[in-house]
Amino acid sequence: EDFALFLKDLDKATFVIGGPLGLDESVLKICKKRISLSDMTLSHEVAFVVLLEQIFRSFKIIRGERYHY
Repeated sequence: EDFALFLKDLDKATFVIGGPLGLDESVLKICKKRISLSDMTLSHEVAFVVLLEQIFRSFKIIRGERYHY
């Protein structure tokens, strides 16, 4: 629900998934907001799926729909 509120308040968003060494300082400098999916290290594929699921779930919450049955 917190992530849904976070997304609802954004005008637009670009999500960048960092590599095994993180993101370059030039990328970090232009970021206005940062999120962390987990304290664990995730592969790019897993991070992508987790992020998509959270975005999907957030939009269901914003619309007042159920996201699990």
